Amino acid sequence: MTNITNNVPLPVVSGQPVVLNLTNPADATDKVVVGAVKVLDSTGKVIKTINVPDLKLAPGEDGVVTITDPLVNADKIRLVDASGDPITVIDKDGVTVGDIDVDVA
Repeated sequence: MTNITNNVPLPVVSGQPVVLNLTNPADATDKVVVGAVKVLDSTGKVIKTINVPDLKLAPGEDGVVTITDPLVNADKIRLVDASGDPITVIDKDGVTVGDIDVDVA
């Protein structure tokens, strides 16, 4: 599980990188490793997988994932660990969102 402190839906501007600000909660029992971002279309189908440098967050640690690939046709993104399993995401209001809504400008 990880927390995202960005506004959701995540604003995306064509041609500019998207920066995700993440926190592994201090009360977490395990570290979180973000290994990739899956891009989903409006039907929930994965249309692209973007591998990112592994981000390892121990409980209480903050980190950043930067997506430089275009998110054209993205409706949502999903964080996955190194083995491809989805990571539960909680927005800044404490709501479990799982997949992160994207607003492509």
